[in-house]
Amino acid sequence: MHLIYHPETTRSFRDLGGVKLYQSFHSYYPPAPNRRPLGAMIALDNLSYMPGNSETCTFPLQHIEVFSLVLAGTVISKDNTGSRHVLTQDTVQLLSSGSGTEITKFNGSLTEEADLLQIWFTPETQDGETNYQEIKSCAENQFQLLVSPDGERNSMKIKQQVWISRGTFEAEAQHTYHKNNEENDVYLFVLQGQATAGGQILNYRDGLAISGKEPVVVLFKQSTDLLVIELSHYK
Repeated sequence: MHLIYHPETTRSFRDLGGVKLYQSFHSYYPPAPNRRPLGAMIALDNLSYMPGNSETCTFPLQHIEVFSLVLAGTVISKDNTGSRHVLTQDTVQLLSSGSGTEITKFNGSLTEEADLLQIWFTPETQDGETNYQEIKSCAENQFQLLVSPDGERNSMKIKQQVWISRGTFEAEAQHTYHKNNEENDVYLFVLQGQATAGGQILNYRDGLAISGKEPVVVLFKQSTDLLVIELSHYK
């Protein structure tokens, strides 16, 4: 088993005015020397939109799969075609940008901060039109499959060999994550709480990449909200 540990304290930070951006890794803005893309996963961003934020965060996207999870508050997402989406807490959105679109996101509340997790993946095929999918994340003491290559178990279908699951677990619980392919790698990201995997303790917004054929066993030291990203071997 090979581990790459990304402590929360080593995330990069940029103040964009009404948006505070924390990056675990990004292909364009590496937070640390060892923060290269993990295969198809090229960015993991955490955006905090300040209350009453009238400023917007607009960026063009082309041939990118974007996973968004609202952890707190409400985020409004619009594109240059007029499509508008209201994303509330625990809403998960998967955007396939296709040949190109321009996305604007901003806080939907005048009084509450919004916390958004956003992960970028390169697709296997670079075709198709812009497409949105949305579901609610609500699993307790088990993992809920949110994203998969074939849309199994009511998950959203992504154009890549990627599976994303989320679960909340009670303190002292233990869970074994069963991979879809033993050759795949796994990236754990703690949204809240504390967990241990491969002997590594993970706290708030810590990340851990795990490669190897061994089962991924996670012990939850506290009540914990955990995201698991499984993807093709990136070594």
